[in-house]
Amino acid sequence: MIELNTLHNQSMDIAEKAFLLQQKGEDLLATESFEAAFQLEKEAALLLLGDYEAEPTRSILFRSAASLAMNAGDFREAEKMIANGLAGNPPLEIAEELRDLYEQVTFERHMVLKGVSLLANEFQLSFNGKETGLGIIKKEEYTDRVDAIEALAIRTVERISKLPFRESGPASRDLKEKYSMYTSIPRAASYAVTISIGQPVLQSAMFDESVHDKIIDEIFEGMEMVNQSKENELRNKIKDEAYFKNFLALSKKIAPDGEDVNLVGFTAFINGKERKLPFKRTRKNISISLAENSNWEDDNEAAYNIREITGKLSYADGDNNRIRITESNGKAHLVMVPQGLMNDIVKPYWDDLVTLSVRKKGRFFLLDDITKES
Repeated sequence: MIELNTLHNQSMDIAEKAFLLQQKGEDLLATESFEAAFQLEKEAALLLLGDYEAEPTRSILFRSAASLAMNAGDFREAEKMIANGLAGNPPLEIAEELRDLYEQVTFERHMVLKGVSLLANEFQLSFNGKETGLGIIKKEEYTDRVDAIEALAIRTVERISKLPFRESGPASRDLKEKYSMYTSIPRAASYAVTISIGQPVLQSAMFDESVHDKIIDEIFEGMEMVNQSKENELRNKIKDEAYFKNFLALSKKIAPDGEDVNLVGFTAFINGKERKLPFKRTRKNISISLAENSNWEDDNEAAYNIREITGKLSYADGDNNRIRITESNGKAHLVMVPQGLMNDIVKPYWDDLVTLSVRKKGRFFLLDDITKES
């Protein structure tokens, strides 16, 4: 047991250094340290391989070893450690964590670029969940997210080009032609595709390179903030309120639902370095909370109590930013839509059954969030 504790403590010391190296952007050194930490933790865990009574220590060590192997990029070893942990008698909570870790390892493996060379305007998009398989995915789980990514790309181009927020109507024809989106066929190993933002390489001379080179970087940086629940940092990054609300709401549409899709992954080369974004934060944990509008301020706190209304989106007035939702009993409500939401967020749900989170103000409601009902 002394040997086991010594190996484990040495592993944790090296792992702590690996995480610090990772935070500093020293990825190669971090990976080497994670590998060293894994080897020590693996050695400690294997000391209890046949001791099925040594729980929860046994399964905790194998879970720790698997996590370190994943951080080192050794997904096969991570799978072996998870299998060893589950082969014993782990407590239910640890067993569930091992299963979750297996899903994460599988997803991380799918995010690896195997024989794929990405250009500056490209990224790999991958999915994991019960509605995904080897080269197959439920149609709406894919198309809804790709549509949101396309809208996010166009809005990002408009924002960094310092154009005022477009509340209604399509993007300009010239912009749509220059920044059209293209997708590859799915990878054979999982549902992963390459998405290109912009025209084919032969026509790249048409681009505004100063804007074009920033698109993927801007999207990655903003979505990383959303994934890490750093909305305040995102608001500091995107000063314009309409663009901020729009980015947050579109990110929510892209995020996993935690059921049919558990993880949405992005892989790209940015400034010469491979960058990965495993989007894990689920939609239900992303609150748009958009009622901070000076025109709706009221000293009466009761006026801002949030309530939910489920019904059919039956009317929209883009000029006045109003929609109507009709409940199953025929009762209709007028709802005001904050800037940044009508065109990309609310409009795609036209004639659908939705649930609105709203705040009461006089005879109107103010939209706080919107979710499509399945």
